[in-house]
Amino acid sequence: MVCIEPNPDFYEMALANCTSYPLVEVINKSFEEWDLEPESFDAVVAASSMHWIPAEIGYAKASSALKRDGYLILLWNKELQPSKSMQDALSDVYRREAPSLGRYEDRATQQGILNGLGQMMLDSGLFRNLVTATVETSLTYAADHYLSLLTTDSSYLQFDHRTGQALLAGLRQCIMEKGGGDIQLSYLSAYHIAQKI
Repeated sequence: MVCIEPNPDFYEMALANCTSYPLVEVINKSFEEWDLEPESFDAVVAASSMHWIPAEIGYAKASSALKRDGYLILLWNKELQPSKSMQDALSDVYRREAPSLGRYEDRATQQGILNGLGQMMLDSGLFRNLVTATVETSLTYAADHYLSLLTTDSSYLQFDHRTGQALLAGLRQCIMEKGGGDIQLSYLSAYHIAQKI
């Protein structure tokens, strides 16, 4: 198994986690920079990452890395979404503190995005026999746990300290008042598997 990780910190973490697996090689490069061995792999797997690579590069390189009839396996998780009623309550905070973050994706919207990602594999002209499935997951977070999770998202890291603190305080107050301290969330996960032409 050859793993590609461009982030130096995550690369070091992957190396440490794989020390017990001598047949796992971890390379600290982007997929685009990686010097692949053509037609060497039975499968190429990407977890919520293929959309960061320009389609004309990513699909061509994945196809080139695969043996004849090899498989490209793409795994996806959409963003956590609160229930519509909670999102309506949170929208006032977003409008006031961070209008760019107030978007809401219902199940149909998320499914449409996932379907589009699967279609991109076929549109590349390099893969066939697409197999896909979607699973919806529901979970409950305590307010502080959820807000802590939000702060790991790059879109939240763009704000100055004051704006970020005001946003999180407003969201927390809303979750405490409308959800009793908890927030119900759901998201869609999907896999797309297609065979090299």
